[in-house]
Amino acid sequence: MSKILDWLLGEAHNKQHPAPVRDWRHAELESLRQSSSAGDLANWLRHDDGRLREAALARTAEAGMAELYPAVMERLNDWAPQVRQAARSALVTMLALMSESQVLAALGLLERLFLATREDHTQWIEQFEAAALEKIGPQAVLKAITGQQIRTARACFRIARQHRLAPLDTLVKQTLQYAHDIRIAIAAFDLIAEAEQSVQSSLFEAALANKFGAVRTRALRALLAASDQSRARPVAMAALADPYSAARGAAIWHLQQMGVETDRYYLEQLATGALPAKKIRLCLSALCGHGNHGQLAVIKSYLNSPWSSVQVSALLAWARLDKSARDDIVVVALQSEATAPRKIALLMTEKYGACIDTATAVTMSLDKADSGLALAFAQRDPWIWLATIINLWSQAAPAAPLRCTLIEELGKWTARSRHLYQKPASNMQALLTSSASAMALEEMLAGSSSRRQIIMDMLARICGSQP
Repeated sequence: MSKILDWLLGEAHNKQHPAPVRDWRHAELESLRQSSSAGDLANWLRHDDGRLREAALARTAEAGMAELYPAVMERLNDWAPQVRQAARSALVTMLALMSESQVLAALGLLERLFLATREDHTQWIEQFEAAALEKIGPQAVLKAITGQQIRTARACFRIARQHRLAPLDTLVKQTLQYAHDIRIAIAAFDLIAEAEQSVQSSLFEAALANKFGAVRTRALRALLAASDQSRARPVAMAALADPYSAARGAAIWHLQQMGVETDRYYLEQLATGALPAKKIRLCLSALCGHGNHGQLAVIKSYLNSPWSSVQVSALLAWARLDKSARDDIVVVALQSEATAPRKIALLMTEKYGACIDTATAVTMSLDKADSGLALAFAQRDPWIWLATIINLWSQAAPAAPLRCTLIEELGKWTARSRHLYQKPASNMQALLTSSASAMALEEMLAGSSSRRQIIMDMLARICGSQP
């Protein structure tokens, strides 16, 4: 048998092979355990090999590198159970070395573990939060609720509720007054139901001053439902000026149930003549909300407002009250000297079915030197679109940024019109085949001979002659 193997394998059969390496990560582990570089350890913590990640966690805790806590926390939901346990141990060890800001940030990062599915982290999270709370104190947690770091603020609000770090009414008031996150504000509002009956009214009033409209709307409905008519009316009247439409709607509905004519309030506000643009827009929006055509005259009086935002609100309110006038609204909008109201004309035609002749819309836009709007309207008719591009090119200065836009527009026109067979009108045909048009097209297509040939062939085929 030995002779057969010698014959088959030759020298390889009798060659002495080295003993197999039992620990093939020995060199990496030794290097890792002696590492003092935060950057190197951060890389080891993300290594594909679980043994190296586990060793990196142990070394990070041993070296006291508290600045690596985010990388350590990434391993709390590692796919290897041993690594998860090592990450928990490392984070607990590092807690004593972490600053207050690092601890608070870590509490925010822990929120993700509640969604983890590899194992239930709830018990360990509670233990870590208790240790963190003992280290930084309750005041730091309460202060973080109103901080700018939203994830940390949410975690601290939950901890404050669970550990009762402050009286319920104090926690709710402070949160409603200073919190920067709507989820925290809504959660604080929901806590009012758990407060004593004697303080609920004051807490609802605090919620009514919250910066989030959704919270104010909830507070308003709760106050109006809990108050008698004499107390509810002034609260609802004050809410008529709320910038949040849902809050205004709740106030208007409640007052109408009491027989109050809410339109009169907005008309009186407008009659003062001293309102800022934001308040005028609010009043116009409210006046058109009930479908009362009697307010059209008041709304139209603001079409020539010096504020473009007020003009926009007046146009939209007019369109909402009188849907049959949308064609007229387009014309009025295009006559505005401001850009924003003119855009309403395009909105009306694209989304609300208003009609205007394309050539008329382009001409009115160009009269206001609004080339962007003119091109947007011109796209509805391929020949008007091409003529508009050529006219704008001829009028633009050689180095004007508009010329770059027009080259792009011509590319779009070419892509959409390659299979065009519709002939232009006679006056349009004369314009497109003129020498001025030929010069403009030559300049625009100087860097693209293939596109130039496509356009020239198309014009020759449809118009009967080349420009």
